[in-house]
This record gives sequence, structure tokens and C-alpha cells, in this order.
Amino acid sequence: MLGIVAAFNFKEDSPCYECLFPRNYDLNENTCQNSGITPSVLGIIGSFMASIALKIIADNAFRSSVMRINLSDLSISQPKLKKDVLCKICGENKG
Repeated sequence: MLGIVAAFNFKEDSPCYECLFPRNYDLNENTCQNSGITPSVLGIIGSFMASIALKIIADNAFRSSVMRINLSDLSISQPKLKKDVLCKICGENKG
């Protein structure tokens, strides 16, 4: 029972979604589509996203952030964000 909340501010030198969650087409990963979605996780993630959206509207000086919310052990973690210089989307050799 895991959910991820992410908000990106592209005005700063922050990573993009692809930097943090690169696509890997060779793996049979668990996705929402094949594993399903737990309604309680969806409700909590939606509440966090709504709060972040209000913060962005009220103050555009927000920082990019990602929160990993695990309802199995009731933990929330915020990993440090780092831009991937090899990212195909926003890295030095993009495109």
C-alpha cells in the first residue's frame, strides 16, 4: 500500500519525472494497471496533491518535492531530488 506524491518546479534546476522514474520497457513491473489501486491510498494521495496545488497557486516559489507514502508501515519519506545529467528528457544530451 504505497503512494507517491510529486510536484515539480521547472523554474529551478530540478529533475523531471523521467529523472526520478525512468522508463524501463524490459521489466514486468507492478503498475497500478496490473496491481490495482487501494482506495484508502488514493484518498490520502489525492488530499496531499490538493494541498500542494493550493500551495502552488498561493505561492509560486515552491520547491520540487517527492513524498513516498507507505500505509503498510505508516511512514512518509522524502528522498533528495537530483537531476540526472543523462536524462533523455531534461539532461545535457536531451532529445
